[in-house]
Amino acid sequence: GVVGVVLLRNWWQGEALDWRHSLRIEAGLIYPAIAAAVFAAVALWNIRRSKHLKTTGEKLMLWGLLWLIVYDAAFVGGYIQWLAAGALLLLLPAAWISVQLMRWWSRLVQLASPLDYQPARGDDWSD
Repeated sequence: GVVGVVLLRNWWQGEALDWRHSLRIEAGLIYPAIAAAVFAAVALWNIRRSKHLKTTGEKLMLWGLLWLIVYDAAFVGGYIQWLAAGALLLLLPAAWISVQLMRWWSRLVQLASPLDYQPARGDDWSD
């Protein structure tokens, strides 16, 4: 979506794209790489000491969702400004609280309306 809009804008204004310049590796990429390595290490550590892989997987999915904010902050810190990255990290507690509220609400709704399984109507499976 956004990449398409940027490409269309550049084409419309006749600007040439230098892909080598756009895809270069810079020092700012070290921070997102460190964030990815930390997440991978935490995930492996949790998987190795886990007795129940299903609950560990659910926990890692939640951490991965919240870790996106850490990645964003790492990119902002590496390419823009550390103060802005710190401000972005302030969203992490709000996101964690929101996720906890959604999980609590889903359990509450699940308890309030138990599933009622009914047998299939009719025994004719020839249709």
